[in-house]
Amino acid sequence: KLAGAKAGKLPLDGQDAWSAITGEGAGRQEIVLNLQEEKAALRQGDWKLLTGGDGAELFDLKTDANEKRNLAAQEP
Repeated sequence: KLAGAKAGKLPLDGQDAWSAITGEGAGRQEIVLNLQEEKAALRQGDWKLLTGGDGAELFDLKTDANEKRNLAAQEP
């Protein structure tokens, strides 16, 4: 959409990110889970939870996109 190109005949694998680019719409609603050997990340809506060596970190990405304010103590 951004470049004005057509998708073609092959099916696309992925999701339309246009609402995130333009700021329109509700954004992602599904739960995204990433597991690694010593750490994990979980994202649902505006919330992102990280666990690992330093314990848990919780961020509200709507108000803190740079993940500077850990809300784990305030939002157990």
